[in-house]
Amino acid sequence: MKKLLVIAALMGLCATAQAKIFAFGVKAGINMPYLETDLKAGAEALKANSNVGFHAGLFGQFNIPVIGLGIQPELLYLNQSISYFKEDGESDYKSGSYLEIPINITWGIDLKVVRPFIALTPYLRYAFSNVETYV
Repeated sequence: MKKLLVIAALMGLCATAQAKIFAFGVKAGINMPYLETDLKAGAEALKANSNVGFHAGLFGQFNIPVIGLGIQPELLYLNQSISYFKEDGESDYKSGSYLEIPINITWGIDLKVVRPFIALTPYLRYAFSNVETYV
């Protein structure tokens, strides 16, 4: 009986040791922000459209397999822009580039194919330059 318990415990340790503790990769995608404004510029209303941007960067993921907790720090470059259309027909374009450092704290369960999880994501963002304006 003791041998059976020792073998079962060793098998459990081996299964835990094979779980992914650390992973890293590349992340890229598009930004499709939604903006709705009721901003007044003097007497005229300002209408805005969000433009499609992109983000790209690196991430690492540290997992604690037994309790399902994970930390995923990322380093992302973001490009975002917006177009303003005034009532008099003039348009204005603003664009910005940012470095964003989100730290995803996740808790979930590991299934064979997917890992559903709940995340909390504080982040830092740094603007590379002032927002540019084109008319």
